[in-house]
Amino acid sequence: MVESTIRGKKMRSAQKVQTARTSVSKLPQKRPHSRNREQRIIRLARRTPSLSPHRNISARVRGKGYSLLRGFCFTSIICLSTLGVGVIGMKWLFQSLPTNNCYNPLPMTSDSERLYCIQLATEAGDLESLSAAMNWANRWEEENPLYLQGQQALQEWSSQVLAMAKQHLHAGNLEEAIAIVREIPLKSPLYPEAQVQIANWQKEWQQGAVLTQKFEAALKGEKWFDAFDVVESFNRFESEYWRSQWADRLVARLSREKIAAQKLDVARDLAKEKTPEALAAAIAQVKQIDPKTHARQTAQVEADRWSRTILSIAEDRLKNENFSGAIATAQTIPPDSALYKEAQDWVTLTRAAKVAQKEDLTGLEDALEVVQAIDPNSPIFKQAKALAEEWQSQIQG
Repeated sequence: MVESTIRGKKMRSAQKVQTARTSVSKLPQKRPHSRNREQRIIRLARRTPSLSPHRNISARVRGKGYSLLRGFCFTSIICLSTLGVGVIGMKWLFQSLPTNNCYNPLPMTSDSERLYCIQLATEAGDLESLSAAMNWANRWEEENPLYLQGQQALQEWSSQVLAMAKQHLHAGNLEEAIAIVREIPLKSPLYPEAQVQIANWQKEWQQGAVLTQKFEAALKGEKWFDAFDVVESFNRFESEYWRSQWADRLVARLSREKIAAQKLDVARDLAKEKTPEALAAAIAQVKQIDPKTHARQTAQVEADRWSRTILSIAEDRLKNENFSGAIATAQTIPPDSALYKEAQDWVTLTRAAKVAQKEDLTGLEDALEVVQAIDPNSPIFKQAKALAEEWQSQIQG
């Protein structure tokens, strides 16, 4: 009976399964691509621990962020390592330089360290330090490992010394420039060039002196075109001193000489009248001429001659007893003239003669007293003595 009961249950279960299958078969069928789509979703769901699509996107972003962070950290570590090595290397380099020993070098200081210290000392650019540095490097022989480096430094120092000498040369100091160039030692790469420079400078200086003499001769003869041709000759000189400074100086000198010559011509025209007033005006014109010109020297000689003419006129007027005219004429001689003292003696003698003209005892005695003021060394002392003897004889007679 139990077995029949079990067999009945199995039959009822089979009927239910069959009924379910029949019901399913009657349902509308899904499209093939929908089934594939569901299968892909199922597979994606199996791969991803989260069933939400937003969580999947966040996970991918976090994954990329972690990758970038790992790359940045790795690059930073490499950069910091390189920088650290560079800092350590620079620290070692600067510690190895003998900066502290440059002020108190030890006897065992190497040549490389001494070269470094000397290069520091020559940065000032003064002649003393450069000369000391060149003399030190000049002792190195070709066998020295630092010989080539020393030659490079020696060439640089020599170039600085040569430039310094040219500065003095451009200022017109030839001897000082040569003395500076001679500080360059024999082993310097620029030694041959320095010797050539000295020879060229000396040659130009000699040529410049010769041309200057020609220029002065042209000025004295008032040959203005010849003087200007000499100035143009300096344009061919190598030295800036002769081309620029000296040539400009000569041009200015030429201009002053021409102006002085023109003023001298005016004075000569005034003196042609040969009156005391005209001669005095000519002498005054001479004073306006530049005393540093050749024309002034010539004019001064002529002014002295004109002054002598004035005194001759004063003497004639004295002889003609034109005492007022004689005194006025003698007083036209300016104080800065070489004949001024003689002119004053003529004034004194004329005044004495004017007093003696009264021909009385008092007048004659006053005249003798006045004439005694004339110096025995005066050019007119003889004339004064002759008149004094005449007046003395009148007093005694």
